[in-house]
Amino acid sequence: MGAPAQAQNNTQPGEAEASARRRRGAVLAWGVAIAAFVVFWQFGKPLAAWAFKYPKAYAIPAQAWISSGMKWLLNEATFGLFTFLDLTRFTAAMIDIPTSSRSACCRPASCRGRDRARCSCCRRFRGSR
Repeated sequence: MGAPAQAQNNTQPGEAEASARRRRGAVLAWGVAIAAFVVFWQFGKPLAAWAFKYPKAYAIPAQAWISSGMKWLLNEATFGLFTFLDLTRFTAAMIDIPTSSRSACCRPASCRGRDRARCSCCRRFRGSR
């Protein structure tokens, strides 16, 4: 009637068990490695003090690089017609347009004393007409 499950999946009889065994072994190996790292990190200084002293010559001066990069970007970077500062101010102004136009229209003073529920500009922004 029906073919056995092994023939339908095209797997060898012990392949699924071997795969599960390999997976368990990999998880166990990673667990042991992480545990050894944490133990060495917390308690290894008396045993290997040399491993905890990093030479200053090998340190990457990332703070200085980032600071100088930001100063260059803000003070000297140019895209021909505009600077980076102009670009960020333009982007902020474009983001501000929807919020400022809505707040300018829907201030209580712009409704001129009318009920805000009947004000046409306030209804337009609420989505009801």
